[in-house]
Amino acid sequence: MSLMEEFGRSKYEAGEQKGEKRGIVKARQEIAENLLKEGLPLELISQVTDVSVGRLELLNYCEKQD
Repeated sequence: MSLMEEFGRSKYEAGEQKGEKRGIVKARQEIAENLLKEGLPLELISQVTDVSVGRLELLNYCEKQD
């Protein structure tokens, strides 16, 4: 494999991992939003989803504005 192919492959794999991480973060946020709608305590949602309480408060505020 040439040096350019190796470089391209490493960039591709790095991009793939970055995309997977973004997907995980997005899924956690969607789960947190659904749990907020169910009225669960912010601290519990934060523990379950690893979304900060501050972020949950912001999401909760935005939901109430809609």
